[in-house]
Amino acid sequence: MVEVWVASDTERALFYEQPIADQRHSLQAAPTIHGDMPDRNDLIRAALFHDVGKRHSGLGIIGRSIVSALGKIGIKLRGRFAGYLDHGRIGAEELRELGFESVVVEFAAHHHAERPRTVGPQDWDCLMRADQPGKAPR
Repeated sequence: MVEVWVASDTERALFYEQPIADQRHSLQAAPTIHGDMPDRNDLIRAALFHDVGKRHSGLGIIGRSIVSALGKIGIKLRGRFAGYLDHGRIGAEELRELGFESVVVEFAAHHHAERPRTVGPQDWDCLMRADQPGKAPR
C-alpha cells in the first residue's frame, strides 16, 4: 500500500528504515486520511512520515515507554533518549531537507503540539484523528 503514496525510491527507503511498529502505525493512519480526504495525497504522506525521527533513537517498545514516562514527569534526558523525545523536530528537519511538502514537514514537527498556522484546521483535525483515534483536535 505504501508504494502508492511514496514519490521516489528515497522516500520508499526512508519509510522502510522506520521500525516495524512505526511503519504499522503509519499504515493504519494513512488509510484513515484516504477515507476522509482521498484526493489529499499530501495529508496521507504526512501520516506516513510523521514519526521518521524516531528511528534515530534506536529504542524498542520498552525503552520508548520508559523515556516517554520520564519525559512526562520532566526528567532531563540526554543522547538518544532526548532524541526520541525530540523526534518530531528531528524528522521534520530531515523531511524538509528531502523536499517534502510543507504539511508533511509541519505535521512531523508539531504532531505532539499545537496546530501550526500553516496547516488549516480541517487538515489538522484529519491528521490528528488518523494519528490517534480519540485524540482531541488542537
